Amino acid sequence: MGFKTGVLIGVLATAVVALGVAVVMLAGDEATTTTATEAEEVADPEEACEFELFGGPVEIELDSSELDCQAAQEIVNEYRESGRNRIGESTAVAGWSCEEFPFADYPLMARCRQADLKFAVVGTAPSAHPGMTAPPGTEPDPTPEVAEPVYFQTPSGNVGCAMYEDGVRCDIREREWAPPPQPSDCNLDWGHAISLDYGGSTFLCAGDTVLSPEGEGAYPVLEYGEAAAEGPFVCESRERALICVAESSHGFRLSAESVKLF
Repeated sequence: MGFKTGVLIGVLATAVVALGVAVVMLAGDEATTTTATEAEEVADPEEACEFELFGGPVEIELDSSELDCQAAQEIVNEYRESGRNRIGESTAVAGWSCEEFPFADYPLMARCRQADLKFAVVGTAPSAHPGMTAPPGTEPDPTPEVAEPVYFQTPSGNVGCAMYEDGVRCDIREREWAPPPQPSDCNLDWGHAISLDYGGSTFLCAGDTVLSPEGEGAYPVLEYGEAAAEGPFVCESRERALICVAESSHGFRLSAESVKLF
């Protein structure tokens, strides 16, 4: 089993200049269900904070009720306009510490923190970030070896995943939401497994599972705030949910309370 985690500076040893701000990691506390072609989610309107950045939509995900969207957006704009932002480096701006994280060719995520206040900027932007350079020593190997699958489980143990160069599969043990109706041609288990490839995400009809075994052979834990990557895919473990995205901007958000495929 191959396992890679990424936190803050140098999340991926193969990082190159990032192409955009990270795919939206949508918030929402109510259970919802989706299919690969239809996505629905009940979102808290107070948490919706969207604007344009680098020619594409982005959203600010607030982790504290003490900070509003407008104030966070002003911090982001000042950070982006400072000209001091570099991948993998912390920049002080307006009393905040902001960082951008490299995910090789994956989307880019930015986070800002001030004491106990913090927020994340997520979204899609088509244009590259001018002046962005990968930190020293993170250039990709020109002849990389074929990667082994990456296996991990969330800290709660409720979700287990297997990542391959051509896709990601995650299974969930317990959930409060109901999956889409089971297809008539599915004679196996339904609703517990989600698959993501470059073209999109979908529920799987499967009689097996990639949930972590107990005891010897148990998957490594992907701690909250850490990321695992394989091929053009990256998954990040967050307290609210597990987020997995492809370089194509398709992905899913999975937790016991809700599921979102996009």
